[in-house]
Amino acid sequence: MAIGDKEEAVKPGIFNFLRDYGCKKVITFDKKQSLAELKEKKPDIILIDLKSSKLDGFELVPLLRKKSPDTPIIVFSTVDETKKVARAMSLGAWDYLFRPIKSFSIFEHIIKHNLEKAELLKKSKKYSDADESRLPESETEDTSLSDKIGQYKETARKLKQSRNRLHSILAKVPDIIYQLNKNGEITYINEAITHYGYDHKKLIGKNILDLITPEDREKAVHKVNERRTGERHTKNLELKIVKKIELPCIPSLVFEAEGLYKNENPKTESFYGTQGIARDNTFDKLTKEKIEQTLQKKDVLLKEVHHRVKNNLQIISSILSLQSNYIKKDIDREIFLNCRNRVKSMALIHEQLYKSENFADIRMEDYIKVLVNDILASFHKSHCTKTIMDLDPVTLNIEMAIPCGLIINELLSNSLKHAFGKNDNGEIEVRFKVGKAQNALLVIRDNGKGFPEGFDFTRTESLGFQLVNALISQINGKISHSFNGGLEFNITFPLNRN
Repeated sequence: MAIGDKEEAVKPGIFNFLRDYGCKKVITFDKKQSLAELKEKKPDIILIDLKSSKLDGFELVPLLRKKSPDTPIIVFSTVDETKKVARAMSLGAWDYLFRPIKSFSIFEHIIKHNLEKAELLKKSKKYSDADESRLPESETEDTSLSDKIGQYKETARKLKQSRNRLHSILAKVPDIIYQLNKNGEITYINEAITHYGYDHKKLIGKNILDLITPEDREKAVHKVNERRTGERHTKNLELKIVKKIELPCIPSLVFEAEGLYKNENPKTESFYGTQGIARDNTFDKLTKEKIEQTLQKKDVLLKEVHHRVKNNLQIISSILSLQSNYIKKDIDREIFLNCRNRVKSMALIHEQLYKSENFADIRMEDYIKVLVNDILASFHKSHCTKTIMDLDPVTLNIEMAIPCGLIINELLSNSLKHAFGKNDNGEIEVRFKVGKAQNALLVIRDNGKGFPEGFDFTRTESLGFQLVNALISQINGKISHSFNGGLEFNITFPLNRN
C-alpha cells in the first residue's frame, strides 16, 4: 500500500492498522517518486491525503488513474472540504474517508469493499477478454462463471450508485463546476448554471465563451490560450456571463481553473482540457458598490454641514465685528472683539474640516498657524510682534480641537492686550508638542511684563481665565505658569481622552 499524509502523528496508527489487516508492506511517497513507486511496487490500493504538503492530490489522482485504472484510490480530507472530495471523485478517486478517523471499522470496511471491487473488475475483464473457445465446458465451471458474472453485475451496480452519489453531491454545490476539452467546449457542467437560465444538459458541446459577455470574452480567450502554453492554474479571474432569465443585473463570477495534461510536465502537445469552479460574487460587488455610494453621499453631506456651520459662524463673527464699530466705550468694544475672536476660532475648525479629506480629525499644525495669524491681525499686531511657532504634526478630533483653539485664543489675546506697552515690539511663542506617553504639551509664552503682584489667574473674575480653566478641565488637562523674562503657560493633556 502507498500512503501520503501531511500529519506525521497520524501515520503510526494507520500503519499499525494496515499491518494488522494483512498488508505485506506499507510505504509512503511524495510527488516525485509516486509514479515510479506505482510501477515498481504495484500496490493493491492507494491512499492520498488531499491536504498533504508533499504532493498535489488533484494532480496525482488522474495520473495514477491513467497508469493503473484498476487500482483503487481512496482520498482523505476533512469534513469541511466536501467540495475537494467531490472534485477528487470526479478526477478518478474510488472512495473517500474523512479525517480525523473516528472509527477504524469504517476504514476497514472501505478498504475491504474497494479491494473486493477491484478484484471483481480484474476477473470480469479477464473473462470478457477470453475467446469463446476457451469458455469452460464442465457444469461446475459454468456455475462458477455464472457466479463471477453475477458478482461483476453487482460491482457495476455499486459503481453506478457511487457515480450517482457523486453527481448528487455536485448537483447540490452552489458553485459552478465544469470541465472543458482542449477546444474550450463543455464536457461537463453541474446544475448550478441553471440559476442563470441555462439547461446544463444542452450546454454539453457548447463553447464556454458563448456564456461570457462580449466585453469579457477577450480576457477569457487569453486565459484559455495560457492553458495551451503550459500555464497550469488560473485564480480569481472575474468574468460576467450572459443571463438567460430576468435578473437585477448581469451576473459576475470568479473563475478558478487548472489545465489538464497527459503528463506531469505541462506542454502544448499534452494539453487536453480544463476543469474549474466559478463562484458568483454579484451580491458582494453590489454590496460593495452600495457601501461606496453611501459613503460618498455621507462625505458630501458632512462637507456641506461643515461648510454651512463655518459660514454661519463667520456671519456671527462679522456681525460682532461690525457692531463693535458703533460702540463708544473701549471696554465694551473689547468685549465684542473677544466674542468675535472666540467665534472665529471655532469657525476655523469647521473650515479645516471642510477642506480636509478626513472629516473626523483636525491637523493642529495647520490650524494653529492660521488661528495665531488671525488673532494677531484682529489686534493689529502682525507687523510689530515677532512670532515663534514650534508645532508637531498632530491630529485631534473636533471635541478636543475646539477647546484647544479657544484656550490658545484666550491666552494669546491676553498677552497681546496686557504684556506689552504701546510702543513695545513684543515676542510671542506658541509650541504644540507630543510626549512619549501620548500626552500633548501646549506652551504660550511672551516676553512681556507678566502678571501683577499677587494675581491668581485660577481665582480671577476675568471671563477669559474662567473659560481657560473650564476648558482645561474639559480635556482632562493641567495648567501651570512661570515668569522668566516673560510669562509662560504650560498646558498638558492626554491625546486619547476616554
